[in-house]
Amino acid sequence: GVSYDLDKRQRVSAEFALDYSRITDTFGKHTYLIASVPLQYVYDSRDNKLNPTSGFRALAYAEPSYDILNGATFLKLKGEGSAYQSLDTASKFVLA
Repeated sequence: GVSYDLDKRQRVSAEFALDYSRITDTFGKHTYLIASVPLQYVYDSRDNKLNPTSGFRALAYAEPSYDILNGATFLKLKGEGSAYQSLDTASKFVLA
C-alpha cells in the first residue's frame, strides 16, 4: 500500500489486498478469493500522539471488495473518533 500526508494533520492511504480462505461451518464448505482496495483518511489534531491532552482524531475507512470465485461484491465501512481535553492547567487530568 501507499500513504500520503496531505498536511500536518491529514493523511490518506490505499492498498491492494488478495485473501484466499477455505471455511467449513454449519452451512457446509466454502472457498473465497477476495480482492479488495482498503482506503483510509485520518484527521489528527492531537497535541501529542503518545500522550494527548487536547485535540481529536477522526478516521474514515472504506474497503470495496469482490469475491472472484463467487461473484459477490461488497463494501466495508468503518469510522472512529477520539477526543481529548485537559481538565487542569498542568494537564494531570485529561478527559478522553
